[in-house]
Amino acid sequence: MKRRVTPITVQDFQRRKRERLDLLYQRQNGKCHWCGRQMQAPNVLKGNEAVPDNYCTLEHLTAAPKNRLTKAYFKKTVGACHKCNQHRGHRRGEEISLARALGDWMASHV
Repeated sequence: MKRRVTPITVQDFQRRKRERLDLLYQRQNGKCHWCGRQMQAPNVLKGNEAVPDNYCTLEHLTAAPKNRLTKAYFKKTVGACHKCNQHRGHRRGEEISLARALGDWMASHV
């Protein structure tokens, strides 16, 4: 049986994303899931303002759903700093955990 996808509006998506980021930031005590560094609290960036490396972003531990405007988009997410989120790319969480254990993650992250 195919799972039913519940669509949401763009405004609802943006509100949920802000709420989820705030929740993850608080749950993780402001620390990045990957590097453990202190992140900048999630707040709304204005216009074309550049995103700081330590800005709290939404990181999917599994592949993100193709349709962003669904409730499923927010499942299995953690807070990660912008730099780690960009550096991780499409690698799986297990690959990052192994790189962290070997010390390769921090060397390439700094």
